[in-house]
Amino acid sequence: MSVEKPSNMLFMRYKELKEDPMAQTKRLAKFLGFPFSMEEEKIGVVNQIIDFCSFNNLKDLEVNKTRKMPRSIMPSNKLFFRSGKV
Repeated sequence: MSVEKPSNMLFMRYKELKEDPMAQTKRLAKFLGFPFSMEEEKIGVVNQIIDFCSFNNLKDLEVNKTRKMPRSIMPSNKLFFRSGKV
C-alpha cells in the first residue's frame, strides 16, 4: 500500500461491483482520471462498458475461443471464465 501517496490506491470489492456496477464503473473511471461526462452518461456509455465487460460477453469473444497454444498445455476457457458469482 502506498503510504506516501494514498490517492494512488483504489480498493474495489467484487461484491460491490456486482451489487452496483454503474457506481463502481464511474468510481473506477474517476480514479483513473477519466470521469464520464454528463453527455456520456446520458447516451449510455457507462452501460455499454458494463455490458462489454460482462462475463458472458468476454467468454464469448472470438479471441478467447481461439487456441494459439497446443491443447495439451492450454486449459479450456472454462478455467479462465468462471461463473462470476460470489
